Amino acid sequence: PHAQQFVLLGTMERHDWHSVECGNDQTILVCLQAATSCPNCQQNGGQQECADRHSGLPISLDMGGGDFDIPSDVSLICPESMASAGFARVSAAHYPDEQFGAGTCGPVSLGHIVSFSREMHELAQAGQKLAIFSSKSTWASGNTLLLLGAYMILEHSLTVQEVMARLPVLSRQVYFPTPWTPNTGRHEHSLCLAECFEGLEAAKRYGWLNYNSFSVENWRHTLKTYDATLCMKLPLKEQNGTLDIWALADPVTTVADPYVRPLPPQGGFTSDYEAITSKGSKLAAQGNTYWSEVTGTTSSSNNSGSK
Repeated sequence: PHAQQFVLLGTMERHDWHSVECGNDQTILVCLQAATSCPNCQQNGGQQECADRHSGLPISLDMGGGDFDIPSDVSLICPESMASAGFARVSAAHYPDEQFGAGTCGPVSLGHIVSFSREMHELAQAGQKLAIFSSKSTWASGNTLLLLGAYMILEHSLTVQEVMARLPVLSRQVYFPTPWTPNTGRHEHSLCLAECFEGLEAAKRYGWLNYNSFSVENWRHTLKTYDATLCMKLPLKEQNGTLDIWALADPVTTVADPYVRPLPPQGGFTSDYEAITSKGSKLAAQGNTYWSEVTGTTSSSNNSGSK
């Protein structure tokens, strides 16, 4: 019945909708790389001058000139128009988008993932049927799929395998470019969707991320102030406390004055990725040993923790 409503609207002829089973009897329609328009497009006679990057909000489905009424119990959702989703883009603290380069293409941040998931939950609780779409922008589909898959993990407790099996086939072809370089193509160190989901699933499983109590406001404040984020809280063996592990930039990077702060290298930080990869096996072994000593548990070398 959900899909039939869109057939009656006539949008099936213009847009390719996929039905995604999210769990708990919730089905969400997904349309990727849809024909869309924004206020700027409409002011220019409906021409798709913003095809690669819309310059106005909100972004809406292009109905081909038809006059369709969306049913009142259906919410058309475009993450590119949603503040909770970070408008499906990424920004680096203290650096302009021009310097961050392809990093603006994603993956979207943890704070936006949590905010988006909570907004989706509220809409579903209000009895709304959900239909998500993305524009033809090169970065839009990947972040839209990431947000939807993360929602399925956080709200419906699906596994990575279940999420990847239920998302449209395009999800297996999504790779995020490396930041700080202008090249938006795939790199050998690019993250794929499954790897992003694996990290999120592990964080939820081990208690590093408490979805219900996670404060987006505190997270965003720490990120903007110190360019830092709390990665995980590890329980200490035989002690009433935790070990907090943070990821943060060096003090020079967080300087707000661009005349003092150095520019990122022109080639990005590819050499750092390669150095980390070459030492990966050794670091993983050390990490497993340390994890066992601190928590009193054991971990095999082939589990998600070592990865």
